[in-house]
Amino acid sequence: MALRELLARVRLCWCLAVLLLGNGGRCQSTVVKDLSGFPGRGYSLEIGLGTPPQLLRVILDTGSSNFAVASANHSFINAYFHTARSSSYKNLGTSVSVTYTEGFWRGDLVTDKLTISPFAPLVVQLETIDESKDFFVNGADWQGILGLAYPSLAKPSSAVTPVFDSLVQSGTVSSNMFSMQLCGTIDKGRGDIISTGGKLVMDGISSSLYTGDILYTPLQRTGYYEVAMSRVEVNGVSLGFECKEYNDPRTIVDSGTTGLRFPTAIYNSIVTSLREYAVKNIDAALANCPNSDGFWQNSDACCILPEQSGALFRGFPNITITLPLNDASHREFVLTVPSQLYLQAVPANKAVRDCYKFFVLPSDYGSVLGAVLMEGYY
Repeated sequence: MALRELLARVRLCWCLAVLLLGNGGRCQSTVVKDLSGFPGRGYSLEIGLGTPPQLLRVILDTGSSNFAVASANHSFINAYFHTARSSSYKNLGTSVSVTYTEGFWRGDLVTDKLTISPFAPLVVQLETIDESKDFFVNGADWQGILGLAYPSLAKPSSAVTPVFDSLVQSGTVSSNMFSMQLCGTIDKGRGDIISTGGKLVMDGISSSLYTGDILYTPLQRTGYYEVAMSRVEVNGVSLGFECKEYNDPRTIVDSGTTGLRFPTAIYNSIVTSLREYAVKNIDAALANCPNSDGFWQNSDACCILPEQSGALFRGFPNITITLPLNDASHREFVLTVPSQLYLQAVPANKAVRDCYKFFVLPSDYGSVLGAVLMEGYY
């Protein structure tokens, strides 16, 4: 199987958003699928599962490898896979459980036909979830997860073939490469009407979604899409940590994680620098936001009048992340994460307010470059 490398565009573009995952190569005819979701709740794709196909939505997760869907009702979802209604369903008699940074599920390993238009149905391995905790998200639009990482992360073992590998091995897609465009908020109404959108390119890179050159950074190991940060800065000032500290034990690119996550010492340094800057520079009318501990802990939202959003964003500095180029030059490139990305719109309690949460978080499992960074690049 050809190597899927991490690609990243340098030019910042507010809607043309993402990190590309693939094996490089020229642009070609591609299949582009629409993604949708809500802030902080992931980006999902519509699929058909079973015979006849039952329509479901699955969150796309580059930080895991299993494909799993609900097979029983849950208070947070509006649909689930009815196994008894599928003539192509086959239970393989193996129990599987997967634990994530937040939440877990347990279910059975099965096979059934997956339909992703315009491709013909393909028999794939998946899990049917009959038990879970803190996995499904209230208000999200998905009923399962489609892991896009390498087979070595699959549970219960790498003998389980991830969906994308099945698509490649069957010849359904013409390239061992996919790419994602995460656009962030595309429909921001007042109150709780906020939606996000994006694209999944199933078999390569779509030249219609970017301009300029694509720069590559090497994968450190396969399993996760694991990269290496060499430097993190706030407002142009380095945090001063050693490279190994930023990447302890790893740094991954994960579309299933909303925010940026860093080891505790680095997270504390980022928050201290951001807070000092914001307290000094933000408009006085908005000072309650950076002065709130709950805001920095991602528990409280900063709710403001719509016309104050520009002043809010100007009151917070950029975060920059440096990655090495995948060549022999030993050069690097910088990804800029402005406040418009790490301050994410969330539903408001009052219809006349715009509310934002801070999505830089501590981690016990290394650094995670999540959707807020991916929304800045293709």
